[in-house]
Amino acid sequence: MAITSLVLGILWLGGLGAVLAIIFGAIGMKQTREGHVGGRGLALAGLILGIIGIIGAIVLYASLAAASNSIDDCINAGTC
Repeated sequence: MAITSLVLGILWLGGLGAVLAIIFGAIGMKQTREGHVGGRGLALAGLILGIIGIIGAIVLYASLAAASNSIDDCINAGTC
């Protein structure tokens, strides 16, 4: 789970990988806390990358929405 979280956090996949990285990171952290497996650092890194990826996705999609709205207003006004 920890390695999967880290890989998905790195890949990002348009935000989907970030969400999955958070889920798998949380599961990996729980497993390491219970003492079943190692890899706490990998799980934590995947969790952090997932959180950063979610923030990045929000910023990216908000920027795209604003740019799309601006272009649409420009086209409708005929000032482009």
